[in-house]
Amino acid sequence: MKKSSKFLSSPVRLIVVGAILLLLSGFIIGLGGVTHIIPSGHATLHGTDITYGVRSCIKHYFLIWKGDIPTSSAMYCIVMVLLAFLGLLIKIIIFRKTEKVSALVAGIGAFLGELFLPFIVLLNAVIYDCGGMSGRGQLMIVVALGLLVLGLLILLYAELVAHKVIRFREAGECCCEECECHKEEPVEEPKEEVKEEPVKEEPVVEEKKPEPVKEEKKPEPVVEEEAEGGITGFDRKSFAEKLELADEELRGRYEEIKAEAELFGLKGRLSNYCDSYHAGRVTYLKVAISGKTIKCFLALNPADYADSPIPAEDVSDKKAYAALPLLIRVKSNLACRRVKKLIADMAEKNGLEKAK
Repeated sequence: MKKSSKFLSSPVRLIVVGAILLLLSGFIIGLGGVTHIIPSGHATLHGTDITYGVRSCIKHYFLIWKGDIPTSSAMYCIVMVLLAFLGLLIKIIIFRKTEKVSALVAGIGAFLGELFLPFIVLLNAVIYDCGGMSGRGQLMIVVALGLLVLGLLILLYAELVAHKVIRFREAGECCCEECECHKEEPVEEPKEEVKEEPVKEEPVVEEKKPEPVKEEKKPEPVVEEEAEGGITGFDRKSFAEKLELADEELRGRYEEIKAEAELFGLKGRLSNYCDSYHAGRVTYLKVAISGKTIKCFLALNPADYADSPIPAEDVSDKKAYAALPLLIRVKSNLACRRVKKLIADMAEKNGLEKAK
């Protein structure tokens, strides 16, 4: 099960399999034409002299636009070709926003398969209408058509995986993304009210009962972690361990953010929970890792970006983020560029000069 899920979650492997199926489909059609298993010849169709076969279909494929092919399937083939070009245009537009190269490669492969599909349909329709179809030829065309459709479905699936529309959860990963469900409650629990009451009213009881002291010590790491970058007590790995286990794409985005912060003279301080950047005694940026997402907390007002395309989140309602109220999650190269812009805005507002 692990191997199958690993295969299904890899766009590159899916693209390779889909491309092989498309090539096999084209090879079978070409082989059928060379060996004459797929028949060829001349016939009169609806009063028009017409040739049929694999080679003749190449010419028919381009003549369907003129209306010179007297078959009922010609119009369907034209519609399929137009839809293929429309789909390619949509994929290129999506690629410009997401920059997912694997999704674009899968889309181009599917586009070529979608152009080959009306060719097979037209080939079969002309031979069948002319009465020249043989049993072996029909079987070969059906097999090629089946391989083509299967390859197209795999390439479409690869696009969805590349765009993370279909996502496989890794072992140990929380079912709710980034453990948001555990953040609010642990932060509200640790209060010093329990300490104040025994100190003021019954200071002796505090020494006799060590149990309340143990209970107070449990939520304390949660408060420290929350203040150090938004990581809950449920995260057992340190920031350095998460960075080491992260993929190259995430580490590359982290290095870009780090380099941008250092350009403005911000000095990094690596803790067990996050990477903090400060100038003097003021902290301007904190970078944390949660799953496959980089979380950046900046000293900016989220309301300033309410009408912008930047998906800035306001976390000022949490006491730990009072000084760094703007949160942005980095899951793509586009989000990484937006963080770099926010760092530049923050530096400009606080008079931090960029190094030359």
